[in-house]
Amino acid sequence: MQNKEQHKRLAGAKFALYDDCGKHIACGVTDCKGELLFECLPHGKYFIKETDAPFGFEKSEEVAEVVICGKNQHRSVEFFNKRKTGSIKVLKFGKDCEKRHDEDCDCDCGGGKGGKGGGRDRDRNEEKGCGCGN
Repeated sequence: MQNKEQHKRLAGAKFALYDDCGKHIACGVTDCKGELLFECLPHGKYFIKETDAPFGFEKSEEVAEVVICGKNQHRSVEFFNKRKTGSIKVLKFGKDCEKRHDEDCDCDCGGGKGGKGGGRDRDRNEEKGCGCGN
């Protein structure tokens, strides 16, 4: 059983009112207090259905039946909406260079521990077996 004190009232929920034959009678939107009032209705059976939920909430599929009979009779119904939830998955990718550089490389390409970043001695680095291509 849901405890209504644990739920926040929602403004902006749209509802439609139908008579017992399914004829659309009226529609309205809940106010800042989460309330909507259909007034001056003749005695009879009515159905209330939520047609649009406030942002961030799922629309209720419930249809409430209300019977009005007797003088100055007032009825109230409650609808509960579930909060829409989701998740975000973050994927991080890095692109490897086409040619890997050995961290222990002592060439001038700039990628190894002794590198100077100039790439000046390409032939000498290739002779040392550096895979950087410089």
